[in-house]
Amino acid sequence: MVASILACVLGAASATSADEQRRGTCVQSASEAVRNQYGGYDHWVYLINACGKPMACTVKTDATMQTIAVHLDVREQISVVTYQGAVESEFKATVSCHAEAR
Repeated sequence: MVASILACVLGAASATSADEQRRGTCVQSASEAVRNQYGGYDHWVYLINACGKPMACTVKTDATMQTIAVHLDVREQISVVTYQGAVESEFKATVSCHAEAR
């Protein structure tokens, strides 16, 4: 399942403009709730940097108050678990990114 989500997200990535990179809209994301061995759900958010420069992102969900800071190198793909053992099988992830100053 994870591979198919990442393939779909990566397939949507294309050449990006400077404005997209500045605003972080060239970072692609997807999310899913995966049933764990204890009967709960683990909430995963997948990110792919399709920008031409490193990006700094924050990941939040409506299931927890936690904000997770993430660094993405060019073309990097990462998976972030935002909640383990949740009762809810659905959640909404909010990803916000901007180009890192280097």
